[in-house]
Amino acid sequence: MRYSYTFDLVPSSGVLRPLRCRVSYDGRRVDLRLGVSVDPAQWRNGRATGRFSQEANRAILRLSEALDAYFTRCSDCGAVPLRDEIRALASGGVRPGEDGSVTGLMERFTRQCGGDGGWADGTYKKFRTLSSHVRDYDSRARISDVTEGWLRGFSGHLLNAAGMRNSTVMKNMKLMRWFLNWAEREGVYTLGAQRNYRPRLRLTDGAADIVYLEWPEFEAVFGMELREGPLRAARDVFCFQCLTGLRYSDTRALTEADVAGGKVRVIMRKTGGLVEIELNRRAEDILLRWRGLLNGRALPVVGNAKYNIYIHELCRLAGLDRPHTKVWYEGGVRRDETVPLWKAVTSHAARRTFVVHALTLGIPAEVIMRWTGHHDFDAMKPYMKIVDDLKAREMRKFDL
Repeated sequence: MRYSYTFDLVPSSGVLRPLRCRVSYDGRRVDLRLGVSVDPAQWRNGRATGRFSQEANRAILRLSEALDAYFTRCSDCGAVPLRDEIRALASGGVRPGEDGSVTGLMERFTRQCGGDGGWADGTYKKFRTLSSHVRDYDSRARISDVTEGWLRGFSGHLLNAAGMRNSTVMKNMKLMRWFLNWAEREGVYTLGAQRNYRPRLRLTDGAADIVYLEWPEFEAVFGMELREGPLRAARDVFCFQCLTGLRYSDTRALTEADVAGGKVRVIMRKTGGLVEIELNRRAEDILLRWRGLLNGRALPVVGNAKYNIYIHELCRLAGLDRPHTKVWYEGGVRRDETVPLWKAVTSHAARRTFVVHALTLGIPAEVIMRWTGHHDFDAMKPYMKIVDDLKAREMRKFDL
């Protein structure tokens, strides 16, 4: 599709003249105002010069990229360019009177999608944090500024200024793509940079990040002699998670009414999906121990921070000193840290312990996924690698 555009100044009697873009295509012409004025004495060859030229030249670059992307998409899909859509490019696709800043639109995104999708508190928190990083990187950024170059710079900001690990940068860029895809569907974003820019950062293979208890270690925690008190209560909750695969949030929300017919029925707080988990004998014994003592709650679950402190202490007392090496990347640099296992174990390690040992027992991954609520088979692959390593280690015992 043939098109062209030029930038010039609108004739005016004032000291400053409005900046205009004239777009020509298919024998048609559209004039766009960029909302910026320039001193004619500082205008040379379609660009502003001098001390105060940055805003004007930034607007020129932004609209140039938007026009090129728009006409390319129209050509690729055989669509006819529309005047209204071209005019919307001058304001980044944002309607008059609407906040077109990235952070402003991100607030609208969280209100709209969070309400429609029934987001958990954790998802809202992730986008609040992402919005804060956007403000730190470019507090005045508008949605029409988000080019591939802008995303590349933001990724570098997360890595260097914010000091994130590669894996955390990738998670935040995934959230940014989610937001930009929504903005595109809403018609407020037209550049499509989220489809073209994908950072390639080194990551671990996934298995190295999984902290779990081997079965003798679980038995050591389960069989500890403890006096009644918060440590014993935390041990029961942690072991129940290891025996059922429930997340902390779902375990905390579990009520006695959710337990019936030898199974627990849970609507998962993270995904909203329904799972039914058949109870093994040990898990049933733990529930019976607390039945009728907690005003309808199934287990004595405390706040996550305090709970993790109790888990560390439990695992330390149980002698879980096996070295655990954490591996991560920061840019191209490999980092690692080796700590005793008890320092690495958190509430989520219980869910991972369940998956690893269910696979070790030969339970099909499809069945485990019905218990855990995983929808993506790829989520099982790191666990399968761990199980393969465990099997190889056990086979070597025949060599002794």
